[in-house]
Amino acid sequence: MSSWRLLGKLPPARSRERLGAQFLGDWNPWESPWIPSPARAIVVSDPHDPTRSRHVPLFSVEQNGARITFGAERALSGMWRFYVPAKPGEPSSFEASSANYEGFWRRSPSDPDDLPWPQPDPLWGTRISFLIALDRVEANAEPIPSRGFSFCRLCHCRNGSRSYRFCDWEWPEGLRHYIAKHQVRPSARFEQFIRTYALFRKGTGRA
Repeated sequence: MSSWRLLGKLPPARSRERLGAQFLGDWNPWESPWIPSPARAIVVSDPHDPTRSRHVPLFSVEQNGARITFGAERALSGMWRFYVPAKPGEPSSFEASSANYEGFWRRSPSDPDDLPWPQPDPLWGTRISFLIALDRVEANAEPIPSRGFSFCRLCHCRNGSRSYRFCDWEWPEGLRHYIAKHQVRPSARFEQFIRTYALFRKGTGRA
């Protein structure tokens, strides 16, 4: 967990002049290129639906010889929300966890990417009960559209065009295919998460 605060919001701007006139305090977020952070996105509550969460990616920019770290996300309305690190206990600060991801694979077994490669586990004896739990959680999860289709790394079939987000976790809809078709077992943390939350209805706390 880490402490953050909402720095401010900026409406969509469709010209350089309007972008140049947008400031949060004395900082114009559009003046310098954003450098993606290797750190995972932070998880914040959706301002319009407290039962859902938002995964806010982190960036940094160079300004006046200093590096500014921030989180930024754009809502469907086009409104940008910017978050910056805060000191624990600072007014309006909140604790944010890091997002967790499951079922996102590197492109090939030899790819140097840090992402894992799907590994079948034919001895996984509770696969069917996990798929039932996964179905129940996905029925209550938030669907996140993707750009185009994903393809299975093992059999190359077309395998989904969105991901699911629930609490701190996000996973592609095609993960079910890997489990059902190829007997790929997810991480122990994700398996426990799905089995635990399958017992509860979203937002009610009731089984």
